[in-house]
Amino acid sequence: MPVLAPAKPAAAAADLVKCYGSGDTAVRALDGVTAEFASDAFTAIMGPSGSGKSTLMHCLAGLDTATSGSARIGGTELGGLSDRELTRLRRRRVGFVFQSFNLLPTVTAGQWPAVRCPRLGGMLTIATPDAGLIRVRVIGEYTGDNPLPDVLLPAASYLADYRPAGAQAVYLNPAGGVRTAVSRAAVDRILASDPILNVTTLADYKSALASKVDQVLTLFSALLGLSILIALMGITNTLTLSVLERTRESALLRALGLTRGQLRGMLLAEALLMALLGVTLGVALGAGFGLAMVHAFIKSASGSGVVSIPYRQIALYVLAGTGAGVLAAVRPARRAARTSIVAAMADA
Repeated sequence: MPVLAPAKPAAAAADLVKCYGSGDTAVRALDGVTAEFASDAFTAIMGPSGSGKSTLMHCLAGLDTATSGSARIGGTELGGLSDRELTRLRRRRVGFVFQSFNLLPTVTAGQWPAVRCPRLGGMLTIATPDAGLIRVRVIGEYTGDNPLPDVLLPAASYLADYRPAGAQAVYLNPAGGVRTAVSRAAVDRILASDPILNVTTLADYKSALASKVDQVLTLFSALLGLSILIALMGITNTLTLSVLERTRESALLRALGLTRGQLRGMLLAEALLMALLGVTLGVALGAGFGLAMVHAFIKSASGSGVVSIPYRQIALYVLAGTGAGVLAAVRPARRAARTSIVAAMADA
């Protein structure tokens, strides 16, 4: 009868020693362990906590380096391998089931298979919804921020294995000299039998985009109107307090020859300067913030675009803000002009 040679063990240890620390505080986790683990078999290592079970498995799997002795996987001696060679060996021949989850916090469940992706030229198994499991060869890798999917397949493989329902969008470029209305009518006739399809021209797309932008601008205009109203109240209160605090000064100016109209004009001029200062600062800050937002939007969208500054609207806002400031000063100015000179100097 033929004599079968004994199979090589899947892993083996001979006089394996692992020490942590040195001197009097050294801990001898493995003390001359010799063991073999047969292929095609399940082996359980049992023992009390701290007996060296995990240390033995770490040394046999190439995760840790033994102090002395021999650790082998198949016929490969682990002691003479470099870190790169140990990494390749673990990648190809060792699988781990750790006591804890040991998941990467920066990798999602969908991205986790890519962590075990084979090297360039290796085979990768992909689960497809229509063709089941398929094996493809890795011909390139890409990293960084990009719009590409986790796995990029050739068009032929994608159509065969995923069987997409069809294109989600089709872009048509009419022939030169053909009017938009004519090309739109031709496309509508072709797609008349399919009510689900939606035909949109470039003008329609621009109109829809402009409508969304107009909604945002309307919101900002409402906020601007509210801010002008608040500023109007603030200027009114400020000038009222200023008139009350300067009652004696106003009366003295009146006594020295300042007319009621001149006093009202002085207070209105102060309100005008305050309004101009506030409007100028507001326009400068708003324009700077708006330009920064537009540049960021253009850079994130396509990298090219035209910045349009609405000078007419800005001028209208300046006039509205200035007019609101002057109107806010009318009542305090009239009150100051009507105050009796003698009563104001006596009360002060």
